[in-house]
Order: sequence, then C-alpha cells, then structure tokens
Amino acid sequence: GGGVTGLETAETLAADHKVTVVEMLDKVGGNLYPSVVMHLAQEIMKNGGSIRKGMRLTAVEEGEVTIADAKTGEETILPADLVILAMGVRANRPDYEALREAYDDKLILVGDSCRPGQIYDALHSGHDKAFVY
Repeated sequence: GGGVTGLETAETLAADHKVTVVEMLDKVGGNLYPSVVMHLAQEIMKNGGSIRKGMRLTAVEEGEVTIADAKTGEETILPADLVILAMGVRANRPDYEALREAYDDKLILVGDSCRPGQIYDALHSGHDKAFVY
C-alpha cells in the first residue's frame, strides 16, 4: 500500500533492497504533506524502487505477485522475494460500548480512536475535547 505506513516501510527497505509500492488509488501518501510524500518517493526511487499507482494486488505466489490496473483490470506479473502488506488503518475500539455504558455516556473518544490520522491531529483532538469539557 502507498499510505503512510507503506511508504515509510518502503523507504527504509529501499536502502538495501529494490522495492515496489503498489497503491490502488491514483495518489500515494494519504494525508501526508506533499513535501514529505515527495521526499519518501525520491528515496524509494533513487535506489531503483518504483511506485505503481492505480494498481491493486490480486495474487501472491512463490517468487511473484500479480497486480491489476484498478480501472481496466489488465494484469501484470512482478517478481517478488518478499511481500509486505500495508493496507490501511481504522479506529480500534472494541470496548467502547461497555465503557460508555459504565461511565454513563461520559466517555470521550479522541485521537485515533475517532479516526486514524497523524500525531498532530490526535493531539489537537485531545486538546479540543479537554478544552470543551
């Protein structure tokens, strides 16, 4: 995946390995600042890596992966020694309802428990909720 985790992982591995980032969307980096995305992409590509936007992973086989154009479905096979899946994040709050009932609706979600984001967003979310309540 070409989100934050996928790009940062690829950047780290690109120092010693040829990497290919496969992203379904036509844009990588999620909500990262464009300058950060550009830096990560440059680091990946300067060592021979590539970023394939608008493609989805359809199969993982011994020594290869199959990717397909997200719009046309046209498939391409790429060699692969290792596959790392970085396929997005979502809020994890399995105990929220029980806690909300126990604390009489006084439980307030902040940061990534509301929606995944950057640390800046999480800090501001916590500050805003503390300031209001």
